Amino acid sequence: MKNRSGNWLSRLGNAGVLPTDDEEARLAKTVLTYSSTLILFLAFFWVITYFLLDRPLSAAIPLTYQIISAISLIYFFRTKEYQVFRFTQLVMMLILPVALQLSLGGFVASSG
Repeated sequence: MKNRSGNWLSRLGNAGVLPTDDEEARLAKTVLTYSSTLILFLAFFWVITYFLLDRPLSAAIPLTYQIISAISLIYFFRTKEYQVFRFTQLVMMLILPVALQLSLGGFVASSG
């Protein structure tokens, strides 16, 4: 079982890597792929939590993140265009917390 999970993780991390990439580029692509995939799956819990708390607008924000992130990952894996992938992921990672804060009423209402 360990080999299967290791192979799957390795394939995921290398899905956007080109043979011509140097070690630094490989590392950057792999780290962003792993972190984006992790956030994509963890956002599922945000969506469920906000729906259970009767906050559909707040739930829609991480749901939108999940959809755009999945599309971005698929696009990256098919085209290997790292600049587009990096831009969309970083913008969404910056917008998500701000959008959630605003949907919950700002810092004070969201217990910040």
